[in-house]
Amino acid sequence: MTPRWDDRPVTRFERKGLAAGRAITDLAYTRRGLGNDHVMRHRAPLLMARVDPKTLRVLRETERVLIPERGAPLGNFGAAQISADEWWVTDSEYIMSTRRDPRGADGSVFAARVWWTKN
Repeated sequence: MTPRWDDRPVTRFERKGLAAGRAITDLAYTRRGLGNDHVMRHRAPLLMARVDPKTLRVLRETERVLIPERGAPLGNFGAAQISADEWWVTDSEYIMSTRRDPRGADGSVFAARVWWTKN
């Protein structure tokens, strides 16, 4: 079953689950509807949110930006578990020109750290 956002798949292009403990409880993904129609395939920003394990629905109120949109699409991102309560998500801007994008994209490489806390 595919994770959903308003009865549509989160994205056709890329999504990765991050596990806290043994269950995948969080999802890193891209999606439409964020004023990102100028970005090829809506490949930025990279988001993260909790997922309801029973319905596989993204919980809107938990959505956060992991890597910002700066005018260029992001490439294929990686997610690596560093410890039981820490993950790193990495990505880079895909630049097809020698000029910097007016929104700020310049081919930067990003690393986002995700920590889980026990509630």
